[in-house]
Amino acid sequence: MHPISPNRVAISIVLAVGLVCWVSCATAQETDELPEILARVNGNPIYEKDIVPDESGIIHPLKVAVDHELIAQLAAKEGITVPDQTKSIRAMRETKWLSTIYQEKIRAEAEDKPVTEAEIDACLIERPDYFAKLNPDLHRQQARNLVIQQHKADAYGDWLRTLLANVRVTVNGDAIPAQLVEQAIETVTTTMRRDKVEAGRGTVLYDTISELVVAREAKAQGVEPATLAADAKRVNPLIAAAEMTVDGRKLLLENVPSWHAVSQGANSATAVDYHLLIVIKEQVLAIEALQKNFDKAPEFKEQLAAQGYTWTGIASPSTGANTAVINAYYRKHNLTAADIEVTDGELEEYSLAVFEAVTGVDADAKDAVRRHLNSAKQKIAAADLTDDEWKSWQLHIALSFLNENRTTMRDRIAAAKLEWTRQAHIKELRDHADIEFLVDLD
Repeated sequence: MHPISPNRVAISIVLAVGLVCWVSCATAQETDELPEILARVNGNPIYEKDIVPDESGIIHPLKVAVDHELIAQLAAKEGITVPDQTKSIRAMRETKWLSTIYQEKIRAEAEDKPVTEAEIDACLIERPDYFAKLNPDLHRQQARNLVIQQHKADAYGDWLRTLLANVRVTVNGDAIPAQLVEQAIETVTTTMRRDKVEAGRGTVLYDTISELVVAREAKAQGVEPATLAADAKRVNPLIAAAEMTVDGRKLLLENVPSWHAVSQGANSATAVDYHLLIVIKEQVLAIEALQKNFDKAPEFKEQLAAQGYTWTGIASPSTGANTAVINAYYRKHNLTAADIEVTDGELEEYSLAVFEAVTGVDADAKDAVRRHLNSAKQKIAAADLTDDEWKSWQLHIALSFLNENRTTMRDRIAAAKLEWTRQAHIKELRDHADIEFLVDLD
């Protein structure tokens, strides 16, 4: 076991680098020239329709998809099974499409409340520090804009309260009290008004869900909830895997936007409360839209077609490796952030290399950090540090000087060690697999 806790820096870096750091400078073929099948992994096809290009085109995403498929195949042989999330993810995507277009339709005739001079005067009085930073000639116009924003926020809040007045939300079967949904609406409205959210009131949904999941699991394990809650490495995956229902419609919390980032400390939990409320709203709107057959309406189909979306009828399964299976495989093979250790000695060696690079006068000294990192990667993955990896390190070094945060540097080193360890593991898997690329990677 190599103890180091996953956190905002480690997780964000791992996500940014990708599960496999196969960096290529080649330019991908034009999308309309690609074949239906881009690659095969032990005979299993990787389809063009399942690859989302990035800034380099399809090359990096395709290689990542190949690795995912390879891991998924091995996981199946090892008996690793988890609930398939692809259907849930597709359901959330199509629910968002349906609810967004339906909301635009039912709120299209909402009238804007007129702004009075008294409201402008009040706004100027209430925000002296804000307006002190602005050109006095622009004060009244900016105050008018703020009042308009407040009117829209209040109207949206009132509409949400009516829409969600009788909604039933549960997490793993445990009910979320209605007053907490109301409090979350107040948080969203307050934020939209650009007012300050009262301390302790902006994360009620996130906190309550965490407490419910911990309480249920602690009871099953026969331990005190406080003891389990203190172990983030055990609790975060439990919360992410929890199932939320909104008036009977089910979804996994880890599929909620921002959930993973918040659970790892990389974002404010207020962001998750906002997204949770939006997800709840979308589920309720989708139910109403389906009841009224809005999904069959020409205007809905036309808007989807115009945006290039393909409607399958709320959640049809798609191909591609299951992310949960891949994560379960990593856990079984000790390839998670919790399995990586950064010793004090490693941190000191790195710090000395940085010091040498900063204080050195010749080119050799200034390259000390890269040489140190390259040597560290060679020991783990038998590969050189790539230019892209080095650029990422340079940015982090600069930020660490600004923040003067020793902890985040330890986390950055841990993230790199995790990535390199995974690279070495997956390279071994590739060497024993039959992988065929049907597109030019050069």
